[in-house]
Amino acid sequence: MSNKTSNSRENDSKNTNINNDSKNTNRLIIENRLRIRTSDGKAYEVDRWCPHSNSDLASRGVILGSKLICTKHNWAFSLDQGGKCTSADATINACLINDW
Repeated sequence: MSNKTSNSRENDSKNTNINNDSKNTNRLIIENRLRIRTSDGKAYEVDRWCPHSNSDLASRGVILGSKLICTKHNWAFSLDQGGKCTSADATINACLINDW
């Protein structure tokens, strides 16, 4: 892989909106972390990759209330409880943030 391509991908993954449409402005990728906003306006930063299947939560994650659901195997993570999985001993390390 050329250095130019590698640098381009690296720059794209550092601070990229998932989608530019108004429906998905509640997500932002920052390297291996993901910033999300729940329907009640709280903002969290979480691990980008599901600990169960390594799925990209930026594309496979769905926010329902205060939970982030990985749609690959329907694992639910409670954002207001530090990102703990509701059905297994796993976490996405959710942190409440105030400045986004």
